[in-house]
Amino acid sequence: MWIVKLIDPLDETQIIWECIGETVSSIMNDYRESNPNGKWLNESIIRNSYSGRNRKDKYLIHVEKN
Repeated sequence: MWIVKLIDPLDETQIIWECIGETVSSIMNDYRESNPNGKWLNESIIRNSYSGRNRKDKYLIHVEKN
C-alpha cells in the first residue's frame, strides 16, 4: 500500500493532492485522471522520494509504503 501526498509549496500545511494505492502505477493513473495537465510527477519521482534520493522535493512530496 502506497500513500502519496503533494504539499502546497506556499503553505506547507496544506495538502494539494493525496492518493492511496496498491502500486505506484495505480497512483499514477489516479494522478493523471485528476490532473490531466500535471506532467511533472512520474513513477521515478515517487520511488526516489520514498528512498530518500529526491532531496529537493522531500518537502513537497510525502511518500509512505505500508
